[in-house]
Amino acid sequence: MTEFIGRTKHVAKDIKQQITAATKANKAFTIQLDESTHIVKNAQCTVYVIQTAVEDMIENILFYSRFPTTKTGEDINTMVISAYNGEGLNWC
Repeated sequence: MTEFIGRTKHVAKDIKQQITAATKANKAFTIQLDESTHIVKNAQCTVYVIQTAVEDMIENILFYSRFPTTKTGEDINTMVISAYNGEGLNWC
């Protein structure tokens, strides 16, 4: 079981690196935020990145995070900026 978890983490890390690299290489991309509250009252935010590839639009999850306490517009903005900076993405 431990070996399976290790492989899964490795694959997830590789996919995340590929998505981040593709986003950095793409001159234009769109983000979509989905803020929701789980059944046990945990607020969470998923950020999708949508990019063009030849003639297709590709949508991937860029990151997911739970809100520590509140979920104001400022909290969402801080989370997104932190995640972008953490991945070295230039979005301004």
